[in-house]
Amino acid sequence: MLQIKHLTLAHRKDLRVISPLSGPEIRALLRAFPRAIISVSHDRNYIEEVCDRVYRLIKNGLRLERQD
Repeated sequence: MLQIKHLTLAHRKDLRVISPLSGPEIRALLRAFPRAIISVSHDRNYIEEVCDRVYRLIKNGLRLERQD
């Protein structure tokens, strides 16, 4: 995954189903990904550790929740 240079990664798998021992390592790899990751998740650990910009889907569209 780290050798990909010109790709936006679309991620939809919930990382909560992955082994608790693998989760932090996978989240670190995703955080280090040099391009955009578009994902939908309810996993708060994933959102806090990986995402630097978070949008919430609301009735009228998207609302920016957090931007680091």
